[in-house]
Amino acid sequence: MELPGLAKALYGMTKAEAIAKGVCVKCKLVVQSGVNVYSPAGAAEYRISGLCELCFDQITGGDQEMDGDVSKEDLFAVEPMEPIHIKFGDPSDDAKYDFETISSEYAQKNAKLKGLDIVLPYPNQLQLDIDSEADYEAFNKNLAKFRLHVGSVSIYEDHPSKSGDPGKRHITLRFEQDLTPLDRILFQLFLGSDRTRELLSYIRYVNDDPNPTLFYEKRRLPLGT
Repeated sequence: MELPGLAKALYGMTKAEAIAKGVCVKCKLVVQSGVNVYSPAGAAEYRISGLCELCFDQITGGDQEMDGDVSKEDLFAVEPMEPIHIKFGDPSDDAKYDFETISSEYAQKNAKLKGLDIVLPYPNQLQLDIDSEADYEAFNKNLAKFRLHVGSVSIYEDHPSKSGDPGKRHITLRFEQDLTPLDRILFQLFLGSDRTRELLSYIRYVNDDPNPTLFYEKRRLPLGT
C-alpha cells in the first residue's frame, strides 16, 4: 500500500524540505552537532530520514545511552554536515523513501550502528512504549478496564528508561492468547503506548512489514561478563 507524503502528513513538511533548511523534520529545530545530533550514527540518520537524533530516539523508543567502550570523544566526533542539494521528484518516491526509513529491516541496520538490540514480541505479547508520566498513569488506569472487558494480561517486564526521564518506560505484557499484528497495535494504543510509535507500527503493518511492532533496547551483555 502506497502512502504518499508520509513525512508531510505527520510533520507538515517533507524530509527533503527539512534537510534543505537544515532543520529536523519533526521538532523543526536547527540540527547542530553535539546538541540534537550527538553521534556519527545520528548524523547519518539525519541525512537519511530528516530526523534529529533526539527525535529519532523518541520515536523509536531507542535508549540514548551508548555501550561502555564508546569514549566521550567518539560520541561527539560528528563530522560537520555539508549542504545537501535535493532534486524534488514524484511524491511517490518520497512515500517509498519514508517507509524504507521506518521498516523493520531498516531498524535492524540502524540498531546495529547504534549498538542496540531489536526486541520483537512473542505471538501473545504486547510491547508498550510509555513516553511520559501522564501516559504511565493512563496505562495503570486503563489496565483494569482492559482486563475486565478485553482479556487477561499480566506484566512480564517493566523497564524504566535509562535516561531517567520521569514516566518513560518499556512495558511488555502477556495476553491470554496469541494476537494478530493489528490487534497488538490497537491494544497497545488503548493502554497508553506512544501514539506516534503506534502510527508508525500501523504503517509498517499496512505495508506488509513482517515485524510491525518492535522495541529498540540497550544491548544486554551475556551473564558473567
